[in-house]
Amino acid sequence: MPYSIVHTESSVGWGGQEIRVLRESKAFLDRGHQVTVLAPAEAEIAKRASDFGVPICRVPIFHRNFHAFWSLRKALKRLKPDLVNTHSSTDSWLVAAVCFSIRHPPKVVRTRHICSQPSRSITTRWLYNKAAQKVVTTGEAIRAQILKLGIPADHVVSIPTGINPDSYPPGSKNEAKLCLELSGLTVIGVVATIRSWKGHRVLIEALKDLPSSDYRLLFVGDGPIRRALQEELHAAGLADLVLFAGHQNDVLPWLHAMDIFVLPSYANEGISQALVQAMMAGIPVVTTTAGAITEVAKHGETALVVEPNDCQALRKAITTLLDDPQLARKLATSARQFVLEHHSEAVMVERMDAVFQQLQPLSGKR
Repeated sequence: MPYSIVHTESSVGWGGQEIRVLRESKAFLDRGHQVTVLAPAEAEIAKRASDFGVPICRVPIFHRNFHAFWSLRKALKRLKPDLVNTHSSTDSWLVAAVCFSIRHPPKVVRTRHICSQPSRSITTRWLYNKAAQKVVTTGEAIRAQILKLGIPADHVVSIPTGINPDSYPPGSKNEAKLCLELSGLTVIGVVATIRSWKGHRVLIEALKDLPSSDYRLLFVGDGPIRRALQEELHAAGLADLVLFAGHQNDVLPWLHAMDIFVLPSYANEGISQALVQAMMAGIPVVTTTAGAITEVAKHGETALVVEPNDCQALRKAITTLLDDPQLARKLATSARQFVLEHHSEAVMVERMDAVFQQLQPLSGKR
């Protein structure tokens, strides 16, 4: 039976979290449910929702204040959803307050995307245990952090972000490099928001004196430290080392051009969508043990995995794959098979639907 869902997202940035919200929303719309995303007008998710065919309602929920509370309350009373799925701290607190203030509140699911231990305060425990009827995490490592708060195990479920396999097929590396004017270069790439904990600086430090002029670091994405990073590279005489591709709506050609995909994050990661996309596209991967990454990147099986912030280990892993193409192909093949079996979008949506269906009654007619 169709039911109505509201997703709230107070983040104004753009990354895997926001993409999951929109892709999941689109999937539930395709299943015949009613879905609306509530987000600040200035948020990237609000600007890009139409690209996914997802209805957006612009609500000023970036800050926790009375104006945000009242605006959100009016929006929820108008939409009358069966359930609300919250995604960031601010909107989760606002939804909890609104639901506490109305007679017949919707069910609430809190999705936790980042791998960072929440506060053990009484209010935080209340937010996860009482204000939300279910907590979804994007990895088992994040689930373990929630359970440390004393939240019952059956209240928290891990549902990793899935992707559509048809959107990330393997392709010709030579053709991709030719189209992107990268022919003749060894390309070591990152697809990630350019923020500190994604580890772009760590990768630069690891490879800045690699004895070859025929390789480039390719940074696909944008973010708050991009300009500072470019200035640092220029000051150090390394401006030619890194190619900044900026945000790309379609990352597949850029993935195909990569000889190695690297995710050098040192904190906060759930299961990175970009990492799974690279694996699905058949690109050999080097990454770290940060957050929930090792739930998909298994050292020696689907990737080479090193400790975060270890420049020497990161460099060694990258050069190992560059020097051993057979190992690189083996890891890439195993990784693609793993994500096909465990991290498809269809599996994610089925599991989310099961969570929503548990929160009866979902009549679709609140």
